[in-house]
Amino acid sequence: RTVTGVQTCALPIWFLSLLSFLLMGIPILALLVFMGGVDPDEILVVSIASTACMLGLSSLGVMQSLLGAKPRTAVSWAYIYLVVYLAGTFALEMAFTFWLKSTPGSWLDQELIGDLISVTPREILSWPGLGNPLIVIWKLVTRGSYGSEDAFEAGSWLHHYVAVYVLIGCVCFLVSTNRLRSCVTVAELKQS
Repeated sequence: RTVTGVQTCALPIWFLSLLSFLLMGIPILALLVFMGGVDPDEILVVSIASTACMLGLSSLGVMQSLLGAKPRTAVSWAYIYLVVYLAGTFALEMAFTFWLKSTPGSWLDQELIGDLISVTPREILSWPGLGNPLIVIWKLVTRGSYGSEDAFEAGSWLHHYVAVYVLIGCVCFLVSTNRLRSCVTVAELKQS
């Protein structure tokens, strides 16, 4: 069904198309188990993370296709948002790791709320990077290095990663729905 030239079922079609690529790769990953390379639990974790990322990014693409005047503009803005997010959050994480190291009494490590919830500015500023795959890979590769005492376990990041992309998907879905409703209203006004 189309509303003023916009296909309303684009998100499920795009998501199923991307999901089929993911499903085609699972047998190849399963063969790696027999070669002694990959744990089946890791395959499941990567599949869940990839599905969440596909949902969020396909929602971003659909939102941009509804907001953009031309397809090239929509694709360009979707890639610009993605590159700015990946580069910005990775740069912020590197700044925290190398230049803004934890020193006793630093303003980044002062508790903001107090006794109820222990939240520091460093933790708040690192929240946007929870959905960045570059940061996740970097933390998994360098865990225990660079003076970090807490172990970054492979499963501990998954619920944060999925939550970020579900949040991106929901926001993009709400913006897309609002845009479609305005298109329908304009089309109904033109008909009457």
